[in-house]
Amino acid sequence: MFAPLKRIMILATVLMMPAVAFATATVNSITPMPSIYPNGTTQFTLEINADWSANWESTAVHLDGSIYDCDSTVNKIGSGESEDVTQTFSGAPLAPGDYVVTVQLFQNNSCTNPYNNTRFQASAVLQVSESTDVVNFKVTKDFVPNLTNGTVNVSISCNDGEISFPNAVISEGNPHTFVVEFLSLFESDAECVITESTPSGYSASYDNNAGTPLGSNCTYSSGNSGNMGAFNECNITNTADSVTYTLFKEWDLSGTGGDLLDTTYFLVIACSEALTKLATGFLPEFLPDNLGVWEKPFGLTTDVFVEVTSLEGIPSCIGLEFIDDSSVESTFTDDCGSTLIGIPIPIDESRSCTITNTVFFEGIPTLNQYGLAIMALLMLGVGFVGFRRFV
Repeated sequence: MFAPLKRIMILATVLMMPAVAFATATVNSITPMPSIYPNGTTQFTLEINADWSANWESTAVHLDGSIYDCDSTVNKIGSGESEDVTQTFSGAPLAPGDYVVTVQLFQNNSCTNPYNNTRFQASAVLQVSESTDVVNFKVTKDFVPNLTNGTVNVSISCNDGEISFPNAVISEGNPHTFVVEFLSLFESDAECVITESTPSGYSASYDNNAGTPLGSNCTYSSGNSGNMGAFNECNITNTADSVTYTLFKEWDLSGTGGDLLDTTYFLVIACSEALTKLATGFLPEFLPDNLGVWEKPFGLTTDVFVEVTSLEGIPSCIGLEFIDDSSVESTFTDDCGSTLIGIPIPIDESRSCTITNTVFFEGIPTLNQYGLAIMALLMLGVGFVGFRRFV
C-alpha cells in the first residue's frame, strides 16, 4: 500500500531538482586569416563565428579530421551571443597543400570538457603554399557616410614575386586578401602598391597602418628599413564629396515701359546640411552654416551657388528670393523646392533652380528725361518741316 505513495514522493523529488543545462554550440563560419600561408608554417589564425548557449572558453582546431592544437586562452563570449572571435593556433610545421579546417568549442578553459556538444556545421580550407616567401595584403573598405551596398575595384602590383589574382572587388564588411608568392621580405628593392578605382563623387584616403599620411595608394617596401611584413593591411576610406545647388535669376522687363525700378532684392539658398562653399558676395551676417544670402541689383540676370556637405547623408536645398515690389511677379521651376520640402541632391549629382521675374509697369506712363529729349527733337523737326512748306 505504500508503493504508490513512494512513487509520488520520488516523482516530486525529481521535479524539484534543478535542471541540468547541456551547453551547445553552433559554428557558423570559419575564415583563415590570411587565406594562404607559407610552406612550413607553424602558426595560423582563424576568425570563428559561433552561437553558444553558455560561455565559450576554449577551442580545438582540427586539420583533415585530426586535432592540431587547442587554445584555452580565447576571449570569452557570453551565453546566447553570436560574434566573431579571432584565435591563433600553433603546432607542427605544415607541408604544402590544402587542409580542411574544423573547430570544436568547449566550456571552462578545458579542451576535454565532457559537456561539450559542438555542432560541426562549418569548415574552411587552409592553403599552404609551396613557397616559403608568401606575403599577404588585406584590403578593407569604409564609406563616409556608410554605404553597405557600394563596391569598389582594387588592385595590387609588385615589382617582384608572383600574383595569381591581382584584381578584386571589395565593399564595407567584405575585404579581400591579395597573396604574393616568391617575394622575399629581406631584399631591399621589392615594392608592392595597392590602388582602387575611386567611385565618382567620392574622395579616397589610404592607410597602411604605418602611422604616416598616404597619398593615392598603399605602398609597401621590403628590406630592413621597409614597412612590408608577412601580413599587411590597407584600409581605403571613400568620403562623399560636397554637392552643388545653383540658383539662376532671370528677368522679363518687356512690360516696364522702358523704366527700371531703382531697388535691390535678396537671393537665398537654404540647405539641410552645412555649406562648404558659397558664391562670392554673400552676406555673412545672415549665415548659420546652412544658409546663403546675396543682395543683388534690380533687373540683373545672375546666378549664385553653394556646395553642401554629403557626410551626414543626402542633403536637400531650396531656392528663394525676397523682393518687396508689387510690380514684380515671380515664377519658380520645380527644383526650387518649397519652404517645407527641399530638393534632395544625391552624391555625385547637382541641382539647379531658376526664378524668373516679370515686371509690369503700374500707374500713368510718363517719359523719362531721355524720352522727353527725343520727343522735343522730334517736335522741333516737325516744326522745321512745316515752316519750310508755308514760308
